[in-house]
This record gives sequence, structure tokens and C-alpha cells, in this order.
Amino acid sequence: MRKCILALLAIIMVNSSCKEFHNAKENEELLPIDGNLLVVADTITVDVTLRALDTTSIWDIEQHKYVNQKVLIDHVFNDIYQDRVKTYDFFSGEELSKRDVKKIENSDGYSRDLISKIQYKEFWYIDSTGTLKKQVLSYTLGMEITSEKGTHLGHKALFTVKPKQ
Repeated sequence: MRKCILALLAIIMVNSSCKEFHNAKENEELLPIDGNLLVVADTITVDVTLRALDTTSIWDIEQHKYVNQKVLIDHVFNDIYQDRVKTYDFFSGEELSKRDVKKIENSDGYSRDLISKIQYKEFWYIDSTGTLKKQVLSYTLGMEITSEKGTHLGHKALFTVKPKQ
């Protein structure tokens, strides 16, 4: 009997946590998702590199062998220039114009080939069928920074991209 009561309480707790998506402060621009869902991460940050940064690492090379960095980056910039997405300054959050993005592209040391990291902000949830799903809220492009000797030092945030609502 005690096990049945505990199981019933567990079912009630899980069922009460499954509710329709509510717009959190950072995710105000999201459209509601219909049906019951279990929120796994209201906002999670995921770093993705687009090419092997350590060409001596079999793991790094294998991890990136199917990624076409050029196609992805060109697609992002086409979306920006075709006004299909909005861009924002990574630090201030201010919206950038297409002219602002063009200035970034024309700055010293800039190259699309050096954009090798994307930092995604995602919403993760389990839908009513039990499937884990993810919704991209925004992503920030990162350009490689190297020392004078060519040593990889990290990435510099260029700007953040958000879908238009």
C-alpha cells in the first residue's frame, strides 16, 4: 500500500510539472508550444565548434568531418542580409543594422573563414510523446583569436542572431 501511495505521489508530481510553456523573461519572443511538455532547460548555452582546431587530434578531426563551416556561415550572413533574422550586439544587446554587420565584415583581421564557433541559447523540453526536443532561441558567432605565433587563444563574439517572430 505504501508503495502505491508513493507511486501515485510521483505520478502527480510529474504530471503537475508537465504544463504548457510559459514565456520566461529571456525567452519573451518565443511562440507558445501547444500541449503538455516537461521543461528540461528553460535556457541552456551550448558551444559548438565548426571545424577541428587541433589538427593533430584524431578526436577533433573525427568530430568535425561532416561539418561544412562555409555553407553554414554563408547561410547565416544571407539570412542577415535578406532580413530573415535580427542581429544584436553581443555585449550591449542593442539591435544591429545590416550596415553594422557589414562594418564588422570589413574590419581589420575579420574573415568568415575564422568563424569557427557558434554559441547557441536553446530551450530544451520533452513533448507529450516523450521525445526530447530543442528550440534555438539565439546564437552567437565566434571568430578565432590567435597569438602572433599562430597559437589559438580562443574566440571573439561577433554578434548574436535571433529568429524574427
